[in-house]
Amino acid sequence: MEMINNKITQIYLVHFKQIPLIALGNKEKIEKFKQLFKFNNVEVLQNQNGEIIAIRCNNGIYESLSGQLVIDNLQFEDRKIQFLIQGSSDDGYELFEELIMFLKELSRTKSDDFMQPIIKSEVSEIIAKLNFPMTRILNQKYVAFINSVVTESASSEMAIPHISTGTVNTIVDYVPEDSSLSDFRVFYSRKEFTISPERGYPINDQIYYSKAPFDTKSHIKALEELEKIFSD
Repeated sequence: MEMINNKITQIYLVHFKQIPLIALGNKEKIEKFKQLFKFNNVEVLQNQNGEIIAIRCNNGIYESLSGQLVIDNLQFEDRKIQFLIQGSSDDGYELFEELIMFLKELSRTKSDDFMQPIIKSEVSEIIAKLNFPMTRILNQKYVAFINSVVTESASSEMAIPHISTGTVNTIVDYVPEDSSLSDFRVFYSRKEFTISPERGYPINDQIYYSKAPFDTKSHIKALEELEKIFSD
């Protein structure tokens, strides 16, 4: 497996009212936050009553221990912090700690429990070169069906159809076992594990895009196991 690119989306749910939206939405504070992470744009969202319901930031830079990372987007809500960065899970954990430090100073609290997540979830995205053709993942009878029936049915007098394998998608649903989830009104949403040929590359290059509902290291391990199963 040869890594080409990776992203991570992380979502942290905390206790209600811990995120100081009003203080953060202050013009002076929002400008300080914008400069800290070099965001191109910061938007304060309000409801019809003029109350701040979210703060949305786009296109920022974070100077992490592993180097400079791009923050595609970052959003604060009443009890949620969510961001997408060009990096790994570890980079995300580091960024979250940095955010806690900023918000802790803004809230003027020294509590060790401040912003401790009730629950954390993440979605890893990886583009990598894997040593197997996409057709090996599929049942061979299905591949034969595609190559014969679908190809023939899609034929046209005006053009010759080119058939390629798309996304293989696995749905991941969660059944809560911890009663505290319902106590805090927290629900796991449906997730997906996917793999597909990456757009923009010839199919024979065996460059794949994959998305997984877990951390970067676990995602890499899963793809390495997949490669072992289907490689020569």
